[in-house]
Amino acid sequence: PASNESEIVPGAVRSGWFDSILSFANYSLIKKSSSYLVDVANTMNVAFQNASVFHFGVVKNPDPASLRQPPRPHLVRYCEISKKMNELCSSMNVDITAASIQYSLLNPGIDMLLNGIRRPENLESTMRALEKPLHPDQWARIFELQERDPYLNVQEGMFE
Repeated sequence: PASNESEIVPGAVRSGWFDSILSFANYSLIKKSSSYLVDVANTMNVAFQNASVFHFGVVKNPDPASLRQPPRPHLVRYCEISKKMNELCSSMNVDITAASIQYSLLNPGIDMLLNGIRRPENLESTMRALEKPLHPDQWARIFELQERDPYLNVQEGMFE
């Protein structure tokens, strides 16, 4: 199934009718609301596919004025945490693209990362990002910043 409905998807995964699940914009540097779903899928031996780790451009460009839709409260929060993440990565000389792509691959419960490839150079930049090393101390600082965000694990709709 492909859905953002937080109650529907875990039930679908538990039903035994699916062999994979697609989550988009729910597990990334700036949002981990599908962490529980990764665990449910893993328990049920259902493949977990993670997509949209850049949150439709917000991770790379955290300016609310650049949003493709009106800046609703949860989108503004994503811009705020993304700006902090960009500042942190910059201070550590870490490429935000590399951190974004590699982040979901740190979780052994995620079987596949789907990254939007519109042009050949997108594939090339993704491959380069996978090759850039991030060290344990850099990941620790990223995780520390994540833990300070009270909305990191909240599915939007639960508080809007």
